[in-house]
Amino acid sequence: MRNPVFYISKPKRKAEFRTETRIYKIKDGGFSVVKSAYEEEAQAHIDNMFITYEKLVASPLSKKLKILKPNKLHNNLEYEYIEGDPVDRVLLDLLIAENYKEAYKLVDFVFNAIDSLTTEENISPQTAEFTSVFGKSYKAKQACTNYGAVDLNFDNLKVVDDKYYLFDYEWYFGFNIPVAYLKARQLWYFFKRHKESFDAFSESIDSMILGKQIIVPTDFYNNYRNIFDSLDEFLMAEHYFQSYALDFYSEFTPKNLEPEEYSNSNFGLPSILLKTKAKAHSDTTEVIKKLKSDNKNLEKELLSIKSSKSYKLALKISRAKKKIT
Repeated sequence: MRNPVFYISKPKRKAEFRTETRIYKIKDGGFSVVKSAYEEEAQAHIDNMFITYEKLVASPLSKKLKILKPNKLHNNLEYEYIEGDPVDRVLLDLLIAENYKEAYKLVDFVFNAIDSLTTEENISPQTAEFTSVFGKSYKAKQACTNYGAVDLNFDNLKVVDDKYYLFDYEWYFGFNIPVAYLKARQLWYFFKRHKESFDAFSESIDSMILGKQIIVPTDFYNNYRNIFDSLDEFLMAEHYFQSYALDFYSEFTPKNLEPEEYSNSNFGLPSILLKTKAKAHSDTTEVIKKLKSDNKNLEKELLSIKSSKSYKLALKISRAKKKIT
């Protein structure tokens, strides 16, 4: 018996890409994730995810990340639910705590994983296949990959015992895609998703705002400036990709992304309270990890005791005494 605890669908996509995802609580107390076609036309899209898994496992990426394997379940795909820290949340906590050393270490690890997919060092991605999905963006010759795993975002990664898992890789293209696009996509959606958090901390953390779209700590902006400076190309490519996937089409309108210094002293909660809350969250996460580890060790000790001859003998004696009394 499986009880659904979460459901999400993508009805705004074109029919051939409409999917739905359910998370089930299963008998042993764990969870499983099931992806299925929302429309009959989307079955090929679901089937391609298993093919994508096989391609990524055979790619250099599998030496950096563990690719979560799907199991075929009728016309659906079922994944094990990974209990771990979302890399997206880990990075947010590090930046709010201004722990840039560890934040850069994390981002560079993921960027190195993306770099490992490079198949061409100096080539123009402008092919008919590329422009049909991403428009006429990224015209210059540059590093590209034909392992086009577009979903390599921080929120699709989890870390468990220092091992990184990629658990969602729905979108994949087998033609050359700029490596710069994959990296820019990581940063854009991370800062877009957490704009309110960075707005709240901007009074105490030196920050930049880019075209009123995203707020970035100045230190982080300077460290990855080459990526932020090319966001206009990314936004053009992403606009046409969204047009390809969703049931709409419009021409791309360039956005003004000129960086400006930013501070919001009127956000609401004093930033010192918010920072204390962030530290408390981080400390709580560490305590939970330790408790889980201690619990596993205790379970092993208990199993060892129950398996011992002395325990089994003592159990027999105890049961015999109960019968006598």
